[in-house]
Amino acid sequence: IGRQHIVTGNSQNTGVTISNNFVDGTTSWSANCNSYHYWAVYMTGTEDTITFKGNYIYHTSGRSPKLGANAVVHMPNNYWDDINGHALEGDSAYALIEGSVFQDVTTTETDWSGALYAPSSDDSACQSALGRSCYANSYSSADALSGSDSSVLSQIGSNAADCDSADNIGDVPNNAGNTL
Repeated sequence: IGRQHIVTGNSQNTGVTISNNFVDGTTSWSANCNSYHYWAVYMTGTEDTITFKGNYIYHTSGRSPKLGANAVVHMPNNYWDDINGHALEGDSAYALIEGSVFQDVTTTETDWSGALYAPSSDDSACQSALGRSCYANSYSSADALSGSDSSVLSQIGSNAADCDSADNIGDVPNNAGNTL
C-alpha cells in the first residue's frame, strides 16, 4: 500500500471494522522532510460502510483519514495526537465522529465537502437514529470539527458501534496496536 498505513481500495467494503490500531506517522522519509507521515489512512471504496474505532493516530501531517466515494464511516473513541497538518479530509462521504480526542492538531478538517456530524456536546439528537445519545468530542490545542449534518445519522442508523465519553478514552494511546 505504499505510503499509507490503512487503505480500503476503490471497490465497496461493507461491514468493516478497523479498531485498536496505532497509526504512528513518525518517519525519516516524510513528504515535507519534517518526520510527519502524510496519507496515513485512505477510505475511498465506493459506498464503504466502515467503523473506525479506538485507534491512536499519532504524528501525521494529513489525510488521517481521507474519506470519499460515498463511504459511510462511524468514528467513535479515536485519539488524534500531534498532527501538524490536517486530521480529516473528505468529499462525498458520510462521517459520524463522536467521543474522540483531538490533541495538538493544527487543522482538524480541510477540504471537507461530505456530510459530517461531530457533536460538540453530548447530543440526544442521535437517539432516534442510533438508539442512544451521541458523545461529544474533546479538543485540546485543536479547533472543533464543524460538522452538524444530521443526514449522517440515518446513514449510520442501527449499525452504530458502541461509544464512550471522550473523558473515558485516555487509555487508547497506551492500548492501541499490538497489545496481545
